[in-house]
Amino acid sequence: LLKEQLILGVYYMSFDDDMSLEDYINSLPDDVETIDILSHFRRQTLSLNALSRFTNVREFICTNLEWTSLPTLPNTLIILNCSWNKLTSLPALPDTLKELHCFRNEFDFLPVLPNTLKVLHCSVNALTSLPALPNVGSEVNKFSEQYNSCNDVFDNGGREVNLLS
Repeated sequence: LLKEQLILGVYYMSFDDDMSLEDYINSLPDDVETIDILSHFRRQTLSLNALSRFTNVREFICTNLEWTSLPTLPNTLIILNCSWNKLTSLPALPDTLKELHCFRNEFDFLPVLPNTLKVLHCSVNALTSLPALPNVGSEVNKFSEQYNSCNDVFDNGGREVNLLS
């Protein structure tokens, strides 16, 4: 039995233990702004176009699900948190994206980053280099071969980057 409650534009769901991820996604209204996929759905995947009907999604959270790929991302997305998965690549990032949290995956590269990006958390991956960081100072591009830990860096443009230190 599915119950929903709208609080500040976010639908909070309670559901039966046997509900599938596909049923959960299909139960969401078309105008939902935040999709937060719970660890209850671990190891269940989404089809490539699963998010295409959502025209107002601003935040997509899909952490700790053991996913190896993501669906196509909505072009309205502002925040993507896909941390703690087994992702090896990201789909094309929308030009509206301001925050990308993708730490603890298996990336050895990142795609082209949108100019709108203000926050990048990509530590604990297999990255050996970064793509051009929009409006971020050159000191951010420093890597250490010994460590794979977080380092917060703020440049004078107000952008935060968390990467290898």
